[in-house]
Amino acid sequence: MAAEQDTDIAGWTLNSLPAEIIFKILDLLPVGDILTLANLGPHCRLGRIAADPSVFRTLTLSKCYHLTRDTLKLLLSRRRDDIRYLDISNCYWLSSKDFGSLDFRLPKLRHLDVRHTDLPFKTLHKILSHTTSLRSLSCDLSSGVKLCDISRPAVRNLRRLRELNVVCVPGKCVGKNGERSLLEYGSHYRKLEAFSVDSRDTENVDMECSCSVRLDDVLPFDNLKHVMIGQRARDSHRRSLDFDSLKLTANQCSVLFADGRFSQVNSHEDNKLDTTATASSPKMFSLQMVYKREEWTDLSAFRIFAEAKTPLKHLNISGLHLHLPDNELCEVLAKFPGLVSISLPVCGLPERRGSVPVDGLTFSQIRSRSRSCGSVDIKCDHCLKNEWRSPGTSITKDLAKQEGCAYCTSDLSELVRGCLKMQSFELIKTGFVSFLSPRSASKDEDVIRCGDIMDPESTLLCISRWRHLTSLVLAGLPSVFHGRSLVAVTQGCPELRRLSLAHLGPHPYDQCLFMEGLCQALKYAKRMQDFRLEQPKLTGMASLLQSLQSCKRLSRLCVITQCGGLKSLHVKDLDDVMDKCQDLMVLQVICNSYFETCAKWQQTLLDKYKPGRPALHVIIASYKKCQATRWRDICDKVPFVHLEELTLFQSNVAAKAPSWRDIQEIRRRELMGD
Repeated sequence: MAAEQDTDIAGWTLNSLPAEIIFKILDLLPVGDILTLANLGPHCRLGRIAADPSVFRTLTLSKCYHLTRDTLKLLLSRRRDDIRYLDISNCYWLSSKDFGSLDFRLPKLRHLDVRHTDLPFKTLHKILSHTTSLRSLSCDLSSGVKLCDISRPAVRNLRRLRELNVVCVPGKCVGKNGERSLLEYGSHYRKLEAFSVDSRDTENVDMECSCSVRLDDVLPFDNLKHVMIGQRARDSHRRSLDFDSLKLTANQCSVLFADGRFSQVNSHEDNKLDTTATASSPKMFSLQMVYKREEWTDLSAFRIFAEAKTPLKHLNISGLHLHLPDNELCEVLAKFPGLVSISLPVCGLPERRGSVPVDGLTFSQIRSRSRSCGSVDIKCDHCLKNEWRSPGTSITKDLAKQEGCAYCTSDLSELVRGCLKMQSFELIKTGFVSFLSPRSASKDEDVIRCGDIMDPESTLLCISRWRHLTSLVLAGLPSVFHGRSLVAVTQGCPELRRLSLAHLGPHPYDQCLFMEGLCQALKYAKRMQDFRLEQPKLTGMASLLQSLQSCKRLSRLCVITQCGGLKSLHVKDLDDVMDKCQDLMVLQVICNSYFETCAKWQQTLLDKYKPGRPALHVIIASYKKCQATRWRDICDKVPFVHLEELTLFQSNVAAKAPSWRDIQEIRRRELMGD
């Protein structure tokens, strides 16, 4: 009787909710659960809402790790007439056989994204042949195509396309026996308005495509309003993607090459930045300045941006070699209140009198200095009143109260005060090169070595005042001793979802002095989903794995160490993390252990957890073996999405140009604002 009463109360609660709220709840559910609710029938209000065609009109299944072939088959068979937008990109766990066995006849499909999947061209051709409304296509070019193999309905759909986004695989985008790249049939794309091309990483660094036709000769660039050419595509497709002599027309308002124009700017030369700033400041929202070999001390361009009230949201200057007097950089950047992501070089912070060079210090001197820093930082009265979990905390501007305060007087506090909307922050040593850096990263011989300056770790404490921070990257910081700044960040930033740490502490990294603080910090990171740690010598691995069990929402974990081994561990330590973190889909551990041990542990975890986690990806590898093969084994085995977002150390701020859909959405908001 009590059970029936509880059911009635639950049903009454659902019936009292507005339909708009239930639609929002359905957006958060897995697609399999939505299909189950839709089967409740028309007599149930929740079943009627779940069966509404608008629920399945837009399906974004990219990185939907629990998506299975059976679920996708059920979705396509029952809702094929409702689907308008289908995104299954990065579903790497579905094989070409899985895709080939599904019926992809979607007559009303308008947008399709199948990039970074094993979808065979035969299945893609079936989609093109059975829809009459496709206007946007995003796919991989992993094989050549013969024109005679493309049906007339498919050709008609290619002619109707307004947007085309492709990812080329160098050496495979053109086949044999007369097969050509799908892009070479450019005469079919006369109605294109947006086009983008990029390339995958390949085992052979120097591999180039065999495309013999220049794309600007076959594609209608005169009609295009949006063009994006990725850097990897320009490196591997030099013959077909040479646009240096391309003349742009007035209607091409968002042309985005690798070196940047208009809304997205990637400046390579200082003397052009002022001109670019003057021309682009009214609309520019993303700026990335690439690596410099010379020191850079001119902030005039940023002052131009500030005076013009540039709507700058994303800024990446981590590759610059900055040496500025006082705290000039943070003071200027604080004038951009709209910044939501920023990547800074460590040498952009001023060198204080209390800063001590690490070079030449012995380990005992370093340890004694870390102890002398103390475990408690001075707080002003205002900071004492605003504890970590109280909403709306801010840093006081009353100079009389903040004297000696570790939070209010640090170099970064000026930036924190001015940019309260910050969501992603990166602080990277200039010229820092990871064990697993992208091939485009600066080589050791090209790097200008800034002296390692040990600013107090308390400089980082004010980061905890960014209440909306979701991503934090710290690399090459010698001042991180005991990790209390990490504890402050995880306590003060409840929305933190991504944490990446690399080469922290003083060189030669013989001891992980911050490990105890890191383990304590992880206990507060309740919402963290991605964690990456790279340290030449890693100690306390067992404590680290035990602390990670507190991160229940952890979905991706990557630990890389050159000298740290698993000798003191057992496979049960990794098994416990997999068991406690049930959302964990990516486990990467690269350490100094025997190849046979790594392979055995990897297979053990896959055998146990793969059946319940179809997208599970596990790599436990020997550092020496990976280094001997120039990391090709890792790059070839890791799915592209995890390689780009987790395994490779690279900045994510202002790294990708906005898509055509993003630009259209920005313009729509601008028109609504006007």
